[in-house]
Amino acid sequence: MKKIIVFGISAMIASNILGSSAAGEYRIGPDNMPSLPKHTNEMTRPEMMPSGYDNTITKPIGRTVLDIKKISKDILDKIKFIDKNSYNGVKLRIQKFAKSNGIIPIALYNQEKKIEHYGFINNRDGGYILPTFDYIQFHKINYFEGGLEPVGKGGKYGYINIKGEQVIDFRFEDAGVFHSGLASVKKNGMWGYVDKKGNIIITPQFKEAAPFIAGANVAEVLTKDKKKALVNKQGDILLQCDWLMNLSEGNIYSEKKDCIYFSATKNNKSALVKVEKGRAKRLTDYIYTIIYYNDGEFGYEKQGQDYMPERGTLDLEGKETKEVYNPNGLKYGKVYNGRRIVIKNGLCGIADENKKIILSPKFASIQPFVNKNYTIVSTMDGKQGLINRDGDFILKPGSFHITPVKNKEDYVFVGIPGKVKLYDVKKQKYIGGQFVEIHPMNDDFIVVVNHRKSGLMNKNGEFIVEPYDDYSYEEHKKGYIVKSTKKGFCLTNLAGKKLSEEIYQSIQHIDENNYRVVMKNNRYGLADKDGKLLIPCIFELIKTIDKTKAQIILKDGDSITIGTVEIPSK
Repeated sequence: MKKIIVFGISAMIASNILGSSAAGEYRIGPDNMPSLPKHTNEMTRPEMMPSGYDNTITKPIGRTVLDIKKISKDILDKIKFIDKNSYNGVKLRIQKFAKSNGIIPIALYNQEKKIEHYGFINNRDGGYILPTFDYIQFHKINYFEGGLEPVGKGGKYGYINIKGEQVIDFRFEDAGVFHSGLASVKKNGMWGYVDKKGNIIITPQFKEAAPFIAGANVAEVLTKDKKKALVNKQGDILLQCDWLMNLSEGNIYSEKKDCIYFSATKNNKSALVKVEKGRAKRLTDYIYTIIYYNDGEFGYEKQGQDYMPERGTLDLEGKETKEVYNPNGLKYGKVYNGRRIVIKNGLCGIADENKKIILSPKFASIQPFVNKNYTIVSTMDGKQGLINRDGDFILKPGSFHITPVKNKEDYVFVGIPGKVKLYDVKKQKYIGGQFVEIHPMNDDFIVVVNHRKSGLMNKNGEFIVEPYDDYSYEEHKKGYIVKSTKKGFCLTNLAGKKLSEEIYQSIQHIDENNYRVVMKNNRYGLADKDGKLLIPCIFELIKTIDKTKAQIILKDGDSITIGTVEIPSK
């Protein structure tokens, strides 16, 4: 990957731009949506545009035209390019959401020739791969996750490494990503698998071929006769049926990473299949109407006597497990923090891990004890309350909604949309008053909002900053405040004093290099942590590489420049 630069703003700019949800987490508010800061048009942000938005559009929806067709030579002269690569007469597309491993795709479109070329940007080290490819998988999240990436050129597909070097030549009709050391490729209309040297490991013979599942070392394919099958890395067909469903995907049932389970279907009947280290074992006969995964168990349904459906569960070896007869008619849930939910006649109570009843079933619902100190209960008339591990009320049921505060287990939100209080479960008291919205930040600060006026409280409910129109707060231990005015955003301290005189359309959080990406006129620049502008807001994208260099994409009229610039010293 050539050492010049490129891209870089966070893929989820919308969540990072201060003044929206930057104050922390939102739980209860009007229409269950956080209010937006005044005078800020969210639709001017490319990330909030409808699908297909082109970054070259200079007339955003609902806003005065901000058309930067030609950047002043004086401004450009002040930018110290370390390296750059320019393109003329093209439009730019950027896949901003592909950021998990720092690799982001770009596309340059030549309107006259009706040709689009693709390349990659590495926003971790400032390198890029020139946009010379006819095809890439543009809407992925992770790129080069298997070390190589499939790309197309001249109607054929091959593979490149993260440096942009061709590793497998362009000889396939289509190509998939590498998983578990192999990738699916299409040749002569059929799919097979290659290794990272381009050697054919499994001869192309399938109508479809999915990626290999790591650990289990199997892949799902569709045979010539349109049957679903599992194959191992030697190309052996382990199982063939009409349909397959991966019961472990996203929820590995077994603790062992190399063991997964499938529901296999033949003639409209299902069986449970266990796959481990490239070997498959059918655990049951094809006798079930359906087999499914649900909260730690394999559930099944099958036709019983008199054609009535029977329901139950299967263990890890496919053995049917039936509930032991209980003369009291009690059903027990899973153990969470030493407590179970117990159910009888549709009512809920709690028991300990040995099934000893602590609270007799009398509530309409009880949430599991995810928090070890309390849980939320609902009465038959729809009221909610809090109980402790012994079943005693911490907060008696009322006509309000209770929501746990994420990552702060001693607090809950209590209220209805537009009227919410913060409750300290440990101290068993409300903090502050009633607000439209509440955003707990770090241990010392709580943001509260009333009628679009935001204030800052401490954890005792005392105001540090009284509610003031158009304030929004940044999640930062130093307590910076972003003040929204009719002109835009500026940075202040907790007392509301400006840290710099710069006014911006948006301001992002402090990044790992102690800088902020800022926006003016729908273009991005770079500021220090206090908001002082270091690099002018003229870029389509900007991202710091380290404390001295930043990646940029610059559009100047019909010219696109991808490169690295020097960050001026403060």
